[in-house]
Amino acid sequence: MLVQMKKKDKFYRRNLINGLITGIGLIIIGALFLIVFLYRTKNDFEFITTAKPTSAEIIDVKYRSSEKELTKTTYSRIDVEDALYIVIKYNVNNAQYIKNLRTIDASMYIGKNINIYYNEDNPEQFVYTNYFTTIGLISTATLITIGGIIAVITEIKKIIRYIETLNGIEISAKITKVIEMKKLWWTEYKIECEGKDEAGNVHLFYSRNFREVYIENEIKKMKLGTLKVRYKKYQPNKYIVLTESLEKRLSR
Repeated sequence: MLVQMKKKDKFYRRNLINGLITGIGLIIIGALFLIVFLYRTKNDFEFITTAKPTSAEIIDVKYRSSEKELTKTTYSRIDVEDALYIVIKYNVNNAQYIKNLRTIDASMYIGKNINIYYNEDNPEQFVYTNYFTTIGLISTATLITIGGIIAVITEIKKIIRYIETLNGIEISAKITKVIEMKKLWWTEYKIECEGKDEAGNVHLFYSRNFREVYIENEIKKMKLGTLKVRYKKYQPNKYIVLTESLEKRLSR
């Protein structure tokens, strides 16, 4: 069976491997971010339990772009995307401290007062915690990890389906249409085919999802009327649509 897998369906196998790698990558990235955020949050809370609260004033912001540096003004909102860090000022026991802070959120502006916690024995050590930002970061990392797990499970199911059809029945199925599917901020397409099983029953088959917006035009240019479909014997619901000829053209 492994020999057959090596000889058959180069593009189909490549897509399975790419999907699996993407899913594993998302799990690793999400898990790493989650560990970092949780570790940082734990350290911050441990610091806060023995620290003293005080108010600090945002007195400056350092931007990446020189244009932003020239146009920054007091009370104007800080551009979180372009900001490198903010400069804060706070007083402890009649001594003034000016420190840089890299934790920035959209509510900040030059002149705003924020709450920080400082080490009573060493006031230069401080922590600023925005609970909403922290929860948001942890939630994002969790969603990335979950998304990766779902992607891996989906690809494993596809691999199992692929293995099940290796010694299956191969038929030609007529292309009936290209279906457009709107996602969150992108569009995907899949090809619908119609074919008959060994008993003469008609079934609809669907290809993998494509991102190429010009896929329908490519099908017309190639005058591609059918695609190969391979399904498990007596179980046409377990199938794969082979798009080798189309993918060779799309990969040029």
